Amino acid sequence: MVSMSEALDLVKGLVPITKAGIVGPMRPDRLGKVAAAWYRLDFTPGGLIAFAAKRNPDHLAVIDDASTITYGELNDSADALARSLSAEGVKEKERLGILARNHRGFLQTIGASARLGTDLVMLNTGASAGQLASVIEEQKLTWLFIDEEFIELLADDFATSRVAVSWIDTDKSVLRDGWTTLDDLIAEAPAAGSDDGKLARRPRRGKTIVLTSGTTGTPKGARRPEPRSWMPASALLSRFPLKSCERSFIAAPIFHTWGFATVQINLALRSTLVMQRKFSPADTVRLVSEHKTASLFLVPTMLQRIIDLPEDERSYDLSALRVVAASGSAIPTALVKRTLSELGPVLYNLYGSTEVSWAAIATPDEMTEHPTTAGHHSGPPSRFLMTTATKCPPTPSATCSLETA
Repeated sequence: MVSMSEALDLVKGLVPITKAGIVGPMRPDRLGKVAAAWYRLDFTPGGLIAFAAKRNPDHLAVIDDASTITYGELNDSADALARSLSAEGVKEKERLGILARNHRGFLQTIGASARLGTDLVMLNTGASAGQLASVIEEQKLTWLFIDEEFIELLADDFATSRVAVSWIDTDKSVLRDGWTTLDDLIAEAPAAGSDDGKLARRPRRGKTIVLTSGTTGTPKGARRPEPRSWMPASALLSRFPLKSCERSFIAAPIFHTWGFATVQINLALRSTLVMQRKFSPADTVRLVSEHKTASLFLVPTMLQRIIDLPEDERSYDLSALRVVAASGSAIPTALVKRTLSELGPVLYNLYGSTEVSWAAIATPDEMTEHPTTAGHHSGPPSRFLMTTATKCPPTPSATCSLETA
């Protein structure tokens, strides 16, 4: 049961997402389709893909190293992948794993998992062969989606999971006996509504498992809570000047908590996600200019490499760029100052994601005045554990250290 205060928070939370264009007028026929998609998939990432497809089917969803794909095409391919896996015997509560860089195949797998009611385990591309084998065994993966470059991490006699290659750099000669490709699964899917192609009308809400880096042993899985409402998006958009249907460059790895969160907010906005499989600071600047992206989502080490580029490698028109959002680790003070000086008031720092909100978001104005700040808490009230004081000083400009409790 929702309390009165929670209901009021939900109503207030509609303001930022309405201003951003997530909520707005639409044709009656599309409204009905969006409502049906919401009933079926809720606010899961797969649901966000479906919402966008029902509302703006012809809007570009992804620009990646392969080509482009619209939201309608992305949604249809995710549905086809789900039908194909279902025909191969995949059941609710089973686990799919993905070891991939940033490209459309990641989103197609996310969308398919939501339709199947499976759990999705996002594997770290920095894992060793031993760590990968241990995680696949521990997580009991039914299917593994893997980019070609990581195949060498699998033992020659690997048979723990069925395998679909999610990105091929060379040709299909890399496939081992019994393997297939993500594209073939989509292309060969049973027809929608056929006996082999039936999917649940309202599938189980699967878990998304994000793995730790595993620097001291086998990476451990941590469940990433799925949003139960629009409040996480509202909290971020109350501090970010993002608008729907713009272009965003997703440099942060999707398999990380921060990268996955950036995908979720941009799917909600029906953004065009510009992605490269491998990060290159020079190419990032070039593509941000070429595609006139309004936002760039990355981690501080990526930002450092961009700012350290020689002047002639970043002398592009970046006037469309309004948001450079960094998270995942602390941004060095010197980098904050250089970014604000060289790119202008575009830098936003996010600290500590929670199930309902972000613990804190710092805006360009706040970091100009206090380069080390974590910003202000956004969204509804949360519990905090003070690490250097029993309570915050009473003055508005005062700061205190905190951790989410």
